[in-house]
Amino acid sequence: MTKESENEAPKINPLAEILRRARLKTGISQADAAEVFKVRREAVAQWEREKGNPPSATRFDEIAKLYNMDTQLLYDAREPGATQRTAQPTALHFKHGQRPVLNYFPLPCLSRLPRPDEDIRDLIIRSIANPHILWRILAVPCSEKSFFIQMQGASMEPRIPDKTWIAIDPAITPRHESIVLTRGERDAPDIKQLTIDGGTWFLTPENRTYPVRKITKEVILGVAIEGHILF
Repeated sequence: MTKESENEAPKINPLAEILRRARLKTGISQADAAEVFKVRREAVAQWEREKGNPPSATRFDEIAKLYNMDTQLLYDAREPGATQRTAQPTALHFKHGQRPVLNYFPLPCLSRLPRPDEDIRDLIIRSIANPHILWRILAVPCSEKSFFIQMQGASMEPRIPDKTWIAIDPAITPRHESIVLTRGERDAPDIKQLTIDGGTWFLTPENRTYPVRKITKEVILGVAIEGHILF
């Protein structure tokens, strides 16, 4: 070993802090990220250590998609001044089922409600890794637990037609006359207007041929913030 190599400082991983902050911002654990990337959790931990081994540039696209970040940031940190190969268009992000980086708020279109023992954020994280998931763009700010679910049935017609995609935010406090999501029969989404009368809570349909349902506030999964009607 030469004197030069003995005095050489350990290499610093330039991506460590960027990857750690990006992962924490999305609320994804190292174990969840490792499952998506199909690597061991220790590999993800190495990527986030100052003196650890950074990920290969071949993984930058999938890392950026999962962490909802710009791929170019990873290239710049790895080699300042380097340029990324042609950036993928938004359409490819949607095709591969990953949350695209846009100036609006892309949310997954869930095909089912979370199970009673399942956290909605866990379901959303798994959706990010699903190559067949659909995404819709929301025009208003929302929490990281927000998602789209499709209206089923005519209970809210004509105000909300059947098959309308409804954006739901679980972080919003439901109020009198809010449109809310609850779990209906056989775990089907039940979207109706909330009526609060003297401390008693009811789900009120727009279509009066459907019954009014008495509920407790604990069964509400979120408040509707936007609807997308399909023509």
